[in-house]
Amino acid sequence: MHCRSAKLLCILALVVLVVGTGSYFVFFHAAGGQSELAKAREAVAVRDFPRAIAILDKRLQENPADLEARLLAAQSARRSNQLHKIGDYLRDYEKHGGRTDAVALEERLRLVQSGDVKAVADLLRECEKSEPSAENFLKYEAIVIGCLEILAVKHRAGEPLETGPEIEQAIRAVERLLQMPMSKWDNAEAFLWSGTIHSRAKLHSRAVSDLRKATELVPHHFDARKYLALTIAQESPSESISILEALVKERPDDRANQYMLAASYRVVGRTDEAGLVLDSLLRARPGEPQFLIERGKVAIDAGNAAEGEVYLREAAETLPDDPDVLVGLSKCLRLQGKTDEADRLNKRFNDVLEKQSKQVDQKKSKP
Repeated sequence: MHCRSAKLLCILALVVLVVGTGSYFVFFHAAGGQSELAKAREAVAVRDFPRAIAILDKRLQENPADLEARLLAAQSARRSNQLHKIGDYLRDYEKHGGRTDAVALEERLRLVQSGDVKAVADLLRECEKSEPSAENFLKYEAIVIGCLEILAVKHRAGEPLETGPEIEQAIRAVERLLQMPMSKWDNAEAFLWSGTIHSRAKLHSRAVSDLRKATELVPHHFDARKYLALTIAQESPSESISILEALVKERPDDRANQYMLAASYRVVGRTDEAGLVLDSLLRARPGEPQFLIERGKVAIDAGNAAEGEVYLREAAETLPDDPDVLVGLSKCLRLQGKTDEADRLNKRFNDVLEKQSKQVDQKKSKP
């Protein structure tokens, strides 16, 4: 009897051990999942969307049916303007039983952020009729990004930004956004957008003020510092250069920042430093027209017209009708006494400007 009792106790102990161990792993697996979600939310709160997506992707590999993680991943992809990633997240979210209204909202905000003119206008009218809310914050954010995308497309096409309602819509949206309660990171981003929009609207003082507020809220905000440097380049070139030098140190492989720094050095007469930066850029990207044009300008400002001619002629092989190429090359030739060719290039420059002016007028006259 005693032996049978002992055996029974051993079996019960083994069952408890197995069940307990299983419960232990289930508990800590769930706890780990919650911890990952918490870390992802923390990343979202400071607008580190790439880190949030990386955490959520790992979580979804372990638990593909985690609807909260999947929707947060879709939102993070959209809010960081990685619009190509949203579809897969939303399809899987819907497949695992996610809310159809959440999918519809994300799809609508994706369309708005892509720069769809009608979608932007419709959502703005809708939001202006409702009270501020967390959902409305995301909607206004999408509207502002969408307006900026529309303005960027118009700028690349050479269309005048003052035509169309986008500037006015963007200002309305960003003003409403700035009135809403938000974290300092969201607030800094909103001031960056506001500064960019007001700069496009040629409201310079307001643009500078908003960009400074963005850098005060989040001093390490890379894009806010970058756009502040560009915006104040004319009135505060020394401060602009100081900011750009810091940005180049932080991201030494970012050629756009190096180019802006070189151009800023040239403007204040630091031609030796400008030349060194541009020579480095041309070693990395031989034949890049914009680098060649700026290098030619540096040579002219340094008193070496013949050297400037070499760089600008190489740029002209790629961009023969670029106004900067024509003006720079004409100046080089005139300084060297080659006035006939300089006059021909100057005439071509005026013809190009006249053609561009007519194109702008035609775009303005379009309904």
